[in-house]
Amino acid sequence: MDNVQKRVVFKDPTLQSKFEENGYVVVPFITREKIEEGLKIYHSLNRGSCTGFWLSLQSENIDYRRQVASLLNNCFGHLTTQYLQDYKIILSNFMIKLPDGIDNLPLHQDWIFCDEHRYVSVNVWFPLVDITPQNGPFMILPKSNRYFKCLRGSGPIPAPFGRIDKVIREKYLTQVEIKAGEALIHDNSLIHYSPPNHSNEERVVACFTMIPQEAQPIHYYRDPQTAKVEKFTVDNDFFLTILRGKRPVGYPVAEVIENYLPKELTVKDLETYYPDKQIGLLQRLKKLLTKQYAKN
Repeated sequence: MDNVQKRVVFKDPTLQSKFEENGYVVVPFITREKIEEGLKIYHSLNRGSCTGFWLSLQSENIDYRRQVASLLNNCFGHLTTQYLQDYKIILSNFMIKLPDGIDNLPLHQDWIFCDEHRYVSVNVWFPLVDITPQNGPFMILPKSNRYFKCLRGSGPIPAPFGRIDKVIREKYLTQVEIKAGEALIHDNSLIHYSPPNHSNEERVVACFTMIPQEAQPIHYYRDPQTAKVEKFTVDNDFFLTILRGKRPVGYPVAEVIENYLPKELTVKDLETYYPDKQIGLLQRLKKLLTKQYAKN
């Protein structure tokens, strides 16, 4: 658990308190007119073919990525200032769930984007359609940003919760209730997931990744052959041009960690961090047994 006092994220102390407690908040964000403008931007650009979950960062077309970033930043970027205390956008994305029922998004934490000992990076995740249980809702493990500390980046870097992935999905996740016009602002280190889209329409979401104005952008890359992790000092343009899975080129290495593997987390760790979940399970079991006894 990280007890270091970090720089504030929100202008509003009430939102800051809620964010510190759970790792996320949901706030009003854009008007119906802006929703329509965002959908117009999305449909005006040729993203190419894709399946399941897809984000514009995955496109190999760098010009497309730049177009997405420019149009989203110009249309919505200034609106983040109503909530965030001197933050800057370093990555702008469309995050799409195709209505094909394909589940290709794992339970995960986002990359590290800045020094997390001093700062908090966030996603401002705002859907342009209403989010329902059918079209790929945003599922989170509340407070996991406080408990699950590890290196995160490309290569990929293995997650510490791989062996308990199924348990987390089945027993510990909470669905975020959010509709078009609202924004989910969450800590990038929060564990999250969304199931497949089983509706008949695309789930269209726009998202800004943001760090404090004074923070230096960074990126971690792990060599899959040697398990060596390198920490790179990067700039904003890096996230528009990065080739996923490839070692960054042209950026200075600030730190090297040899043979990196995270400590594997266990079900016992979950039970320690979330004792209320165990109480809830026991209460449900007690009710079930009481009903069974009453029938007999």
